[in-house]
Amino acid sequence: MTSQIAVLGVSSLQGESELLARSALEDVVRIAKQHRSTLLTGTGGGVSTLLAKVAAQGGIPVVGISPATDAKSHIELTGEDPSIYATMIYTGMGYKGRNVTLVRSADVVVALGGQTGTLNELTIAWDEGKRIAIGQDGDALGCAPAIFRGLVPRVSKKARNAELFDAPSVACALDAALISIEPSSGVAPATDSSIEDLFRQAGAISEGHFAIKSGHHTIEFWEKARLLAMPDLVADIARRMASIVKEAEAEVLIGPPIGGAILAHAVGLHCELPALFFDKGPEGEMLVLRGYSLKKGARALIVDDIVSVGGTIASAEAAIESLGLQCVGSLVIVDRRGGSPRESLAELKHPLRALLVKDTPRNESPDDCSACKQGVRFEVHKERLALAD
Repeated sequence: MTSQIAVLGVSSLQGESELLARSALEDVVRIAKQHRSTLLTGTGGGVSTLLAKVAAQGGIPVVGISPATDAKSHIELTGEDPSIYATMIYTGMGYKGRNVTLVRSADVVVALGGQTGTLNELTIAWDEGKRIAIGQDGDALGCAPAIFRGLVPRVSKKARNAELFDAPSVACALDAALISIEPSSGVAPATDSSIEDLFRQAGAISEGHFAIKSGHHTIEFWEKARLLAMPDLVADIARRMASIVKEAEAEVLIGPPIGGAILAHAVGLHCELPALFFDKGPEGEMLVLRGYSLKKGARALIVDDIVSVGGTIASAEAAIESLGLQCVGSLVIVDRRGGSPRESLAELKHPLRALLVKDTPRNESPDDCSACKQGVRFEVHKERLALAD
């Protein structure tokens, strides 16, 4: 089912604020395109007008929801040419009635700044049980999201299924909100069971009591190297990842060492994209030391195997931006962040997509480890080559 996104925001833009809004709206359009979502907006200038223009360049139609009764009265009321929208719906209900119609028509509401009008729309969205996406990059465009962010913790109970997705960027928040209602993200990635089956086929999942690289303890250890050692399984994974990569409109793939480097090249074969890999510096930082030649601002997608807390991805994001490239997100085989303690998670600036989201069993801190409390002995996962007779 196609999701509908209502885009709210400040009603007037100029100078630096227009540049900030354009950058954020380009991300909104890209995310909407990846999820095959429909864009709605309230018309009348500012974010709405700019969205129509940006979306047209991205090949996505925008539905305008007008407070006026017809095209003539819309022009008289707003001064805006209604023809910039692919479709116009004239409510004839004024701004307050328009706000209700816009929000009720959407599955997800995303706000870029704005003042009292946007705050009214956000409170309607909460009361109507909508997913709401706001990002810190939109705060410079108006106070409404920041005020709403402060209001939500004071609400004693969710209104129906209302949920706030708040992230460093509007793109991250919107992507997470859409994934929450459409787990397949509009594409056809592998089912949970089939990805896990591939790991088990490779003998890459062990059960016991393990200490893992993030410092946490777990009762289920995923040894990705076992799967990556099997070219046929890697090819299967890469084929499934390729459909998501194409929709991200990436121009280059970059893999963290070592598993990400293997996967980036395998996926690149399917997508006909160049595939680079990072080296690690003395402090574990991501470096590009191989003399690659890329155009400035190229759209780079991080490809990796398993993410537990996100530290490697966060480091890769920073490295990509330091190179003058545009990071469009990351794609992994398995996302296990939901099973890790929240306080340990790295803050990602860009959307992360996964073929499999695996929240159980949980990764626990050593102090809270249930297996430790039960006296279960540690298993040692074999990191060195084992030779059979």
